[in-house]
Amino acid sequence: MGSDWAQRAPGKGGRIEGGVDAVVVGASFDGFVAAALLGKAGLKTVLLGAGGAALQEEPREFWGGYFSADGDHLVTHLDPQLIASLDLYRHGLEYAARRLDSVYFFADGGALLLNGDLYRSRESVVAMAEHDGERFADFLETALDAARALRPFFDGGDLPALVPPLSVEVERFLSASLTDILDGAFDDPHLRALLTADALLATRDRPGDAFSFAALLKRWSGEVAGLQG
Repeated sequence: MGSDWAQRAPGKGGRIEGGVDAVVVGASFDGFVAAALLGKAGLKTVLLGAGGAALQEEPREFWGGYFSADGDHLVTHLDPQLIASLDLYRHGLEYAARRLDSVYFFADGGALLLNGDLYRSRESVVAMAEHDGERFADFLETALDAARALRPFFDGGDLPALVPPLSVEVERFLSASLTDILDGAFDDPHLRALLTADALLATRDRPGDAFSFAALLKRWSGEVAGLQG
């Protein structure tokens, strides 16, 4: 088999000429970042991508007549340190808005428009589920505090030393599933569904998986244009 392979004519793909210090496989957002940082460090780097953000792919039908991309090309937040390291503003990074509103459509025909600023979303939640409005405000405050405290941990550092009551909530949040946390926090299924969708975008987790609530905390730990979440 080895000799047969060696005698095959080369394919029509691109050739890598000269010495290469690093190869990054996967032209996702993370792949582009890794390649850029390696290149900035002086390494001759090759970035390989078979699809995803590198090619135009057919959208996926997730409901009858509704289509979406799988999400690999989306960036939920840009870390300020990353922006500084790659000097992205000098290279043309601009935000269309500090916050973009999101609209959620539900199978029963309902819809919810959320303000791009999480702290200002309570009014929309009250309009949809009045009895969950106050709960949402309390939940959001605790979850955002936990996410902010865990930012160094999500960036690869050690779990920070925290004190009660936040330490108790963080311990519960990190090991729990989305289903456990959200079912215990809210009665309205629409609110639970939109938070689940927000957490699991571009992940392989399922709502009932242990540790899946940490996906929401990780997303909310970042910031865009100086605004958390």
